[in-house]
Amino acid sequence: MKRFAAAQGKKQLYHETITWAYLLLIRERMARAGRAETWEEFARHNPDLLTWKGGVLATLYRQETLDSDRARHTFVLPDRGR
Repeated sequence: MKRFAAAQGKKQLYHETITWAYLLLIRERMARAGRAETWEEFARHNPDLLTWKGGVLATLYRQETLDSDRARHTFVLPDRGR
C-alpha cells in the first residue's frame, strides 16, 4: 500500500493504522459471514465500513489518535473506551 501511494505521487496520504484497521475489519466481517458474498451483499451487510466520516473507525478510535504521526506511521490498536 505504501508503494502504491508513492507510485501515485501521494506518499504523504498513506496511513498505517487506517490501512490495517480496515484490512482487519474487512477480513473479520468476511469470516463472520461464513460464506462468499458478492460485493453488493458485502456492502449491504457492512455499510459502516463504507462510510468515511463517522464510520466504523470513529467508533474504535479517538480522532486525535488517528490524527497523530504515530498512527500514521505505525499501527495503533483501537483506543475508544480505554
